[in-house]
Amino acid sequence: MRRLSVATAVGVLALLCACEPDPEQEKESMENQQIVDAIAADIDRPAVGFTKVDGVYRDDASTAQQVSFSIRCDNCDARTVIDQVVEAVWTSEVRPLRTISVSVTGPDGYEGETIVLADHEAELTERYGARPSD
Repeated sequence: MRRLSVATAVGVLALLCACEPDPEQEKESMENQQIVDAIAADIDRPAVGFTKVDGVYRDDASTAQQVSFSIRCDNCDARTVIDQVVEAVWTSEVRPLRTISVSVTGPDGYEGETIVLADHEAELTERYGARPSD
């Protein structure tokens, strides 16, 4: 019987902690989203053909420290757009950042890339320079 009450207490505590947002983390997430919004607005676009550019910063229990872009364009080279977005996110002030995910649906179908920074840091630094310092 004691185990049940301890387990229940631990469960209630976990639920309360999960529901209580950290104000500092919320502020950081909002600032990061503003940076992502600016990146979305700055993507080079042909005169016609871009129908959707959505960029989101997430740092929660299901998706930690990730920038995700979903792009739809009828007149673009998906690889060029992916490279442009990866460079823009890599060289941005988004912090903390673990993963960059970009998907483009274009004239040739779907192309996407997910980059875990810890696995590709040297490659990204070589291509785009060092990340801005904290």
